[in-house]
Amino acid sequence: MMLTQRTIASRPCQAAARPLARPVVSRRVAVSCVAAADGAADAAPKRTRKTKVVKEGAIKRAPSAYNLYFKDTFPSLKAKSPGAKAPELTATLSSMWKALPDDKRARFESESGALKAVVAEKRIAAKVEAAKHAKPIQPFAAFVRDNYARVAAKSPGLKAPEVVKAISAEWKAKPTAEREAASAEYKVQVAAWKAKNAPAESA
Repeated sequence: MMLTQRTIASRPCQAAARPLARPVVSRRVAVSCVAAADGAADAAPKRTRKTKVVKEGAIKRAPSAYNLYFKDTFPSLKAKSPGAKAPELTATLSSMWKALPDDKRARFESESGALKAVVAEKRIAAKVEAAKHAKPIQPFAAFVRDNYARVAAKSPGLKAPEVVKAISAEWKAKPTAEREAASAEYKVQVAAWKAKNAPAESA
């Protein structure tokens, strides 16, 4: 394809990129194109490592036995090999852990088990506390929650949507007065929940 003077004037960088027997683009245009390309490369956004956001008040996982062994052994191993990098030390520690006798592992496993039990208790307490402030669920949703395991065990071949469909049929078969009473009780619970969790009025 022939390059016209109009093409060169409107798209000088494209013209400079095409090999031609006779140069038609000035040296000044070529230099400006290279500079523009370098500037675009420098302006390209660099990828940043995503940081994990920890929710306020979140309960941290208990360390494993290997985590405790790593924390206990890493400083001394690093002191013995000051020139070694972290990946090398980690690989060495992993091999040492695998070769560690059971009687020496027992201390770390026992400590990890105790910490895991503490974390489990904290999570249970957190769930109980959260349930106190949770908004009441609608009558049908509560009916599904209370009967899902029974219906699923009765018909193990059913998939989740089919189990919910069967429970829905049971709910619709209940007397209208019973369903209306459940709905009225739900409204009372929601009103009480709103009154309890409403923000205090500013003085």
